[in-house]
Amino acid sequence: MHIIICIKQTPLTDSVEFDSNGNLKRDNIESGINPFDEYALEEALKIKDNNPQTIISALTMGPPNADEILRYAVSKGCDHGYLLSDILLKGSDTLATSYALAKTIKKINSIENSSLIVCGMGSNDSDTGHIASQLAVHLNFPNISLSSRILSLNETSIILEKKVFENIEKIEMDLPAVVSFEKNINCPRLVSIKGRLKSRSFKPVVWTIKDINCDPKKIGADGSPTFVSESFTPPKKSRTSSIIEGDNINEKAENAAKILKELKFI
Repeated sequence: MHIIICIKQTPLTDSVEFDSNGNLKRDNIESGINPFDEYALEEALKIKDNNPQTIISALTMGPPNADEILRYAVSKGCDHGYLLSDILLKGSDTLATSYALAKTIKKINSIENSSLIVCGMGSNDSDTGHIASQLAVHLNFPNISLSSRILSLNETSIILEKKVFENIEKIEMDLPAVVSFEKNINCPRLVSIKGRLKSRSFKPVVWTIKDINCDPKKIGADGSPTFVSESFTPPKKSRTSSIIEGDNINEKAENAAKILKELKFI
């Protein structure tokens, strides 16, 4: 089985800024793998633990230094790493990003067909959670988002659990398919010494949009139907509290009702 895990390089800080075009300013910001992708990566690695013949390819789209998170993925246990990097991709929204990633997956599949595309639930910089579902549409694959557990997996199908409010659904899909996983569903493993040594000699496959036969009109800012007009931290509202007096529960309830009436809440 061949699994492709989509990962993203994101800032390791909450203090991020955007330029006038709505693009994230990445200069002089420490970055790493998106925390939500860690749980999806662990799910892929657990499959490989149970079936050592499984091949895992890590895929990311970003600037040249995004190869750092591919090296990290290889140190965790991934076999291959693919970096889609092109200045023309700058400013891509989720639709343009998922289109470019889908074209890259098709390129990878021309080398070795994948059975499962795995994603995190979202990213900590934009947190839209769109990519997995959009990938499925571009690839014409079935999709389950926010899965909480893999119940069974074989060469042709996968059965997953998904929490829906207070219920748990059991869903079966044919492969190939796209799956995103919730956060905190597992405990991501630490990097081993063997994995760290392996990653030192790792060199990712780097492609541009020409390599994946990508339509330039569907990527970047011009190919994105949405854009970030402004990013800001909402001001904190001052809050006051008071203790409801009363000798017993009934008296306290009456006093609370009086206060609510004075405030015209009731």
